[in-house]
Amino acid sequence: MNLKSVALIALGVGLLGARAMAADLVDQHIATKKVTPQEAEVWKVIDEYWGRSGCCGHANIVDSGKYLDYVSDDALVWAPNTAGVESKSASKMWTKAMEGFGGTRVQYELYPQSMVIHDNVAIAFYRMRVLSVSKETPNKQNVSQGRYVDVLVRDRPGAMWKYLTYTRGD
Repeated sequence: MNLKSVALIALGVGLLGARAMAADLVDQHIATKKVTPQEAEVWKVIDEYWGRSGCCGHANIVDSGKYLDYVSDDALVWAPNTAGVESKSASKMWTKAMEGFGGTRVQYELYPQSMVIHDNVAIAFYRMRVLSVSKETPNKQNVSQGRYVDVLVRDRPGAMWKYLTYTRGD
């Protein structure tokens, strides 16, 4: 049995931490996929942003506003259920306004499809599945699925990747 087979079996039964296989698995929330070290940097940022509310073992970076560190100052995003394109400041305003109304993300998984990196621009294509519960019906699980295209940029090699834009489809 080769090492990859052993690793997949161990992961399946929960005996091996996801971080131990950084070359094959970026995080437990990202489906197994062989990635380059540069792609792993981008997936790490995407994963941390998906877990920004404190979901699934991640630090809550929404309450402190640190989630904005993951967004480029000139970002423009057309997020699901929004009337139009939002700037970074509009995203901050709407996140604050929606604090008391949202549900709780219980689990998510990202399924990488493809990634293109040119210099300091990365475009990630992936599918997602999210399990959440709402405040109104906390005993009812809501599952959503969809696909995303994220565009991340960095100021220079070695700098943190940040969101420039993303879009979702079902």
